[in-house]
Amino acid sequence: MVPPPTDEIPGSQMAAKMARVLSEPDVHRAVELDKDDNAMDGLHRDLLARLLDASRSHDTQTAIDAALLGRSSRRR
Repeated sequence: MVPPPTDEIPGSQMAAKMARVLSEPDVHRAVELDKDDNAMDGLHRDLLARLLDASRSHDTQTAIDAALLGRSSRRR
């Protein structure tokens, strides 16, 4: 089950944080942004591991769609 998008999910506010760090440099915000990015990397690795698991119940097209959706969420 996919959780609904909220501010609690890393990546939901990353673009706004990046814009703030670029327009108003702040070390603490930059560190926070780096932590958020690392969390997103972890979520992406977990998604790929689940999609490529040999015991998966979905077909290849579903796995590809989910991987692309996961990748696009990083670009918001």
